[in-house]
Amino acid sequence: MLHRDINNDFFTGITDKNIGYEDDFTITYSQFGSWSTKFLEQPDYYSNNKYLFRIIPYLSGESRLAPDNTERYIEWEQSNDFTTETKEQITGFNLNGSRVGGVDSTELTHHPTDAARQPFFRGFYNSAGSAWNIIAGNYADQNWGGIIAGAQYQGGLTFLDNDYTSSSYSSVHAREMYIWKGPKP
Repeated sequence: MLHRDINNDFFTGITDKNIGYEDDFTITYSQFGSWSTKFLEQPDYYSNNKYLFRIIPYLSGESRLAPDNTERYIEWEQSNDFTTETKEQITGFNLNGSRVGGVDSTELTHHPTDAARQPFFRGFYNSAGSAWNIIAGNYADQNWGGIIAGAQYQGGLTFLDNDYTSSSYSSVHAREMYIWKGPKP
């Protein structure tokens, strides 16, 4: 696991937090502070000039899922260093898949009516100027679709904007982000 946000336990920057407690689903966890030394362009994580990521959102009361679950996730590849580069610098993005309820779904990644913004999730980038998060994942609006929360929205962590999706995951209790280690599938 690379990172986990938990509602009401906010981050203030790109740092390591609670290292050694990645299995405690009740607290935040992050290795982002070690990104440049442990993950950035390291052969175990960066192959064919790309990283492979998976993020899993959770509503309050949902049980923790395995990183390789087939129930709910967004999975993508990208090449850039999302901890320092802006949305204009996203390179090598490829949306590998998204599932909700155990079936392929665009609920977490696409705008329900605006074809010009498909997909609205286009990889992570640094959005430190945002009021809602430090790492964003919504290309159309840096306040949404991100991680490392800075504020609450509708009583939970910002994840998807209701203007962009009809998903029940617009505001979540937790989200976990994983990076693939070893040869990509």
